[in-house]
Amino acid sequence: MTQRVLVVDDEPAITLMLRMILSSDALEVATASSAAEAQAALARSQFDVVVTDMRMETPVAGMQVAGFAKASKSKPAVVILSAFPMQTSEWVGFADAYLQKGGSVAELVAVVEGLLRTRAA
Repeated sequence: MTQRVLVVDDEPAITLMLRMILSSDALEVATASSAAEAQAALARSQFDVVVTDMRMETPVAGMQVAGFAKASKSKPAVVILSAFPMQTSEWVGFADAYLQKGGSVAELVAVVEGLLRTRAA
């Protein structure tokens, strides 16, 4: 069974790069460029993981995506990806993981794979 990931970022280069990095035979990657696009995608399709930028059209757009994701039928795991450092208290409770942009690609892949394994268990 193919697992699905939604990547949300307002920078097209980032969504393209993350789609290339995360796509595989077992993983289908969809993208959205805003919180509104992400909400529409979550309303029409089920996802296992959502990787979202925090600051897009508003400073807390990623939080809105996370909240909508957690309230959706599939209740995907959520990873916040941000260029701005965040304290654990700022993301815990609405996301399952936080990674800072510019970090290791291997770490992002490992976090997504770990969340997928946890959901499949």
